[in-house]
Amino acid sequence: MLQGKVAGVRISQTSGQPGGGVSIRIRGNSSLNTGNEPLYVIDGMPIDNAPLLSGNGANIPGSTAPNPLNTINPQDIESVQVLKDASATAIYGSRGANGVVIITTKQGAKGKLKIDYSTSLGFQKIARKIDLLNADQYVSHVGDILTQSGSSLLSEFSNTSVNTDWQDEIYESATMTQHNISLSGGREENKFYSSFNYTNQDGILKGSGFSRFGGRLNWNYKKDKFAFTANLNTSMTEDDIRLMVVEVTLI
Repeated sequence: MLQGKVAGVRISQTSGQPGGGVSIRIRGNSSLNTGNEPLYVIDGMPIDNAPLLSGNGANIPGSTAPNPLNTINPQDIESVQVLKDASATAIYGSRGANGVVIITTKQGAKGKLKIDYSTSLGFQKIARKIDLLNADQYVSHVGDILTQSGSSLLSEFSNTSVNTDWQDEIYESATMTQHNISLSGGREENKFYSSFNYTNQDGILKGSGFSRFGGRLNWNYKKDKFAFTANLNTSMTEDDIRLMVVEVTLI
């Protein structure tokens, strides 16, 4: 949402894994041995942007730590503000040294009950596969090498043929579905906004995926000199990280 829209802010996705982390740098790196991630403030509440899991996520080689911001439904975001100057440190102290990203979620509005529902369906696939030799071409190519080198393994190698494109074995077409429903309304002194969402994203690499169930309630009550505001958010995220074991037998 912010990529390319805020001067001095660089946003990049650190992993292609569904639900992977996002790196945000405000005016570049400011430290060599400590973190450079900004402070996130959601509805006035600072949150810890440290990884939910230590190490590389699930101690699986090649996996990455999950993104804590995945607990937020983008459909619930009303506005995003970036503090990147001395004002961030003045307000939030040393925690705002790397900048501050302020996220404000939607609030209820005066009026009749309003119900919104949206859904989306998307498909993903690998952009380009590497052109590989088939089994016969590979045997012929390696056979030429063995012939030129005078190796005695030529006769044994010629009887070996496995015609498998491993790219087809590990990649697949992936689907991404999302459902969002929200309810809002109220009177001048009593307004509310509630939402529920479900997101499921499969990865193009077999054995990877991400899903999220989430709910939010924002309630504002004001009468005379008394004002009360409640922002409740709950979510459950699940990262699907599975190892594929492939057994190859050459006959």
